[in-house]
Amino acid sequence: MPRRQKPPQELSEDDSKADKESRLSLDAYLRHVVIDSRPEPRPWCQCIEEWQRDVIGPMVPAVEKVAGLQPDYAGPRSFFYVLPRGHDKTGMIGRLCSWAIAYARHPLLAIAAAADLDQARLILQSMKSELSLNPWLKQHLICKSFEIEGPGGTLQVISADAGSSSGLKADIIVCDELTMWRSRALFDILYSGREKRPDSVFAIITNAGFKQSWQHQLLEKARNNTRHWKVYEAPVGQTLATWMSTEGIESLRESLDRGVARRVLDNIWTDTIDRPLLEWDLIAQCHADCLWPDGRVPEGQHPELYVGIDVGRSKDRTVIWTLERVGDVLWTREVKVMANVEFDEQESAIFTRMTKNVMATRIDKGGIGSHMAEHLVSRHSNQAEGVQLNAAKQGQLALALKIAFQSRRIRIPNDPDLNADLQLVEEVGCGSNGLPMLKTNHGETGHADRFWAAALALYGVPYEPQRVLYPPRGFPSKAAG
Repeated sequence: MPRRQKPPQELSEDDSKADKESRLSLDAYLRHVVIDSRPEPRPWCQCIEEWQRDVIGPMVPAVEKVAGLQPDYAGPRSFFYVLPRGHDKTGMIGRLCSWAIAYARHPLLAIAAAADLDQARLILQSMKSELSLNPWLKQHLICKSFEIEGPGGTLQVISADAGSSSGLKADIIVCDELTMWRSRALFDILYSGREKRPDSVFAIITNAGFKQSWQHQLLEKARNNTRHWKVYEAPVGQTLATWMSTEGIESLRESLDRGVARRVLDNIWTDTIDRPLLEWDLIAQCHADCLWPDGRVPEGQHPELYVGIDVGRSKDRTVIWTLERVGDVLWTREVKVMANVEFDEQESAIFTRMTKNVMATRIDKGGIGSHMAEHLVSRHSNQAEGVQLNAAKQGQLALALKIAFQSRRIRIPNDPDLNADLQLVEEVGCGSNGLPMLKTNHGETGHADRFWAAALALYGVPYEPQRVLYPPRGFPSKAAG
């Protein structure tokens, strides 16, 4: 069915010229489109800043090609923009989408996806706001609750917290504020499905986020794939947009958590917490392809295994961490995570792991883990030992784990949830015994359950770690006051 068209409007001579020239190229449209600048609305070409040209310039020919122009363009079709708050990210992308659905040579579908519908609507609202300033453009477009239609196609907004979006054949896909997405399911659907449209354009616009996250891993891959991706990151700590005043930024900073301010105002990819005992660089240097397939010992092998078990029930998870010692390196072979699982099922999983290859198992015997620890030790007294994780013991185990990461003696899989969980143990000071004083935080991945399971597994290994200078950040000890 043909798309319903709006009745033509009476346009001024200047507006008619803007409409006519915008049909010919996106670049011409960007010279004419009026934006809500200060102190008064002006054509974007009169107020665009050089850094904005660097951001938007590489994307123009890609959008023109998908719209039926520039058939010879063979450059990147994927774009990753990391910019601080207030840098017109949504506005810039909205302008490109408005041109495409108004002037494309063939009907196309544009998708604007965000963490939730409220965030997704921001692109829609930005586009609608600019339409009111550009009657020559507004005459072509019909605005609805969750989409805008035009002669060149349709823009739809969807959210990552909604149901499946499988089957979409989108020509332009925008992922807005990607670091706010809790799950990557929608991203995977959109990115894997884009090849249904061979000339499709994929754009990510976001603030900085957490270094251990899947979003940061995606950025690293994009940086290293210059053939298919164009990446632009605002310099750390610099405000590129001249309309963002220092006074305004500092006012925002005062109302934000320090970590949030560093990400959204300073464009810094941060650790999950300000002072993680295991910083991202330590974790990243120990990543390796190390897990057993299906968590099973390969047939014919007789490894030397060490197991750590952190016990949880409702809010927390029970984690069974299995290390294999190969020479002087400890390879993580399995990280079994059980959430909201009955104790009988947890015990069954633990006893299944207790083969003759297990040299030592250390299990948290505090709180709800006490009964399970007693049962395990009674059945495997030669291998298993319960550990009371009081403050001093936590400091001892955590420091040994930190040293293992510092010396690259341990290898772990590169898993976003694991990376996040390992950073939930925060270093808040140094005790008089020289051990770190710790705070264990809750996160979406748990209560550092994987951290403590790894530390317990390491605790069972007969090895005296090399001492390192501590505390590394200059924390005063209790003895020093």
